[in-house]
Amino acid sequence: MMAAFRSGIRVTPINWHLTGEEIGYIVDNCDAKIFLAEGQMAHKAVEAAGMAPQVVSLISIDGDIDGFSSYLKVIEQENDENIAEPVHDGGMLYTSGTTGRPKGVYRKERPPTLPNYSEIGYQKGNEASDTLARELIEFARERLPAFKCPRSVAFVDSLPRLPTGKIMRRTVREPYWEGRDKSI
Repeated sequence: MMAAFRSGIRVTPINWHLTGEEIGYIVDNCDAKIFLAEGQMAHKAVEAAGMAPQVVSLISIDGDIDGFSSYLKVIEQENDENIAEPVHDGGMLYTSGTTGRPKGVYRKERPPTLPNYSEIGYQKGNEASDTLARELIEFARERLPAFKCPRSVAFVDSLPRLPTGKIMRRTVREPYWEGRDKSI
């Protein structure tokens, strides 16, 4: 999702509890051009896609959906280079609405929620360092309640991922919770 924000794409997350018809309303109302859906929601996704004629690309994540292209096949065709001129954008959220239909809320120029590494990226000359770790912690302290701020930063070369590209969070957390009674 961060790549989408950096490329200037407006992201509209949709609650999986909604019906296919409700999802279709949101996909159509937000003027989506791309509709991504998880395979386990196939029946809702097909119904929703039929209600949004402006969508030009239907993409399935983690399973097959009739009429949808596979996420992995779509991204393997794309360039993995850093974005030359990133444009920060935001998301469009939908409220429950007061008229029986959800209402879209969009802030056109949303400030970035992470430090802006658009110009320097994570590349040679910008390697992990104690200075960078302190900057990240300070950035969080300025914007988050104390209990949500990291106490340390661990830099790794890569994160374990599922075939769909999702980060395997449980695997990432395991070393930090070894020998403890509780874990999150």
